[in-house]
Amino acid sequence: MKLTEERVREIVKEELSKMKSDTPSTPAPSPKKAKREPSAYNKFVKAKFTELKKDKKFQDLPNSERLKQISQMWKESKK
Repeated sequence: MKLTEERVREIVKEELSKMKSDTPSTPAPSPKKAKREPSAYNKFVKAKFTELKKDKKFQDLPNSERLKQISQMWKESKK
């Protein structure tokens, strides 16, 4: 049996279609991780951030500056 170029192309197409049908088109979903409870620092930041936002002294500061102030408060509270 002599293989012609046309027959080789048909065989390649068939094999490629088999390979495509064997692989899933979408990846398997990853298992959901359980959410961790916020740390003491996270709770502290959340509480202080809302306080500083309401304080007139800190209202005009950008969030980055407020967070710097909160980190200083955290360091002082640990002493």
